[in-house]
Amino acid sequence: MVEKVRAAVIAGTRISALADRHSATFVCDFRQIRAIRRLHHDIAERIDRNSQQPRLIVSRPAIIRSTSLREPTLTGIIAAPADPLFTLADQVISRNLPPHIRRPAVSSLAAALWLKEVTPEDAGRVAKMFVNAAWKEDAVDRRFISLDAPAFRAGNVPLIERISERQGLWT
Repeated sequence: MVEKVRAAVIAGTRISALADRHSATFVCDFRQIRAIRRLHHDIAERIDRNSQQPRLIVSRPAIIRSTSLREPTLTGIIAAPADPLFTLADQVISRNLPPHIRRPAVSSLAAALWLKEVTPEDAGRVAKMFVNAAWKEDAVDRRFISLDAPAFRAGNVPLIERISERQGLWT
C-alpha cells in the first residue's frame, strides 16, 4: 500500500483522489495516509508539494437561456452569399409577428419570388396576403368543435350530451 501511495504521489495525484472510496484511484483512507506521512518523510514532502501546485480549474460553461439565443438570420446559409430574394422577403414581412406565423410567410413569399409568381416590386403589397394565409393555416378549423364544450354560452351541459339527447341514443 505504501508503494502504491508513493507511486501515485510521484505521479502528481492528490490525496483527495487517493482517499475517495468511489473513485478508480482509491488506495486507502485518510487515517492510513496520515500514518504513511508520519513514517515516510519523502512521501510527506511530495504530498505537500502536490497540494501547493495550482489545480487545473475548468470553468463551467455559461447557462444558455432561450432569451439569450438569437434566431438565425433568414438571409442565407453560413459561409454562403445571401440570396437577394430571400433577403427581400425577410425585410418585407414584419418582425413583430410571432415566429410560427412569420417563418411560413417569409418562406412562402420567397418561394413565390423564386418562381417569379411575384415581382420584387410587388413583394410589399403581396406580403400581407402571405401573412394572412399563415394566420389562416394556424387558426383552429371551425368545423371541429370540442364535444366537451358547453352546448350554450351560459350553460354547463356539454355539447355531447345535447347531441346524444337529440339523436335519442341515451334515452
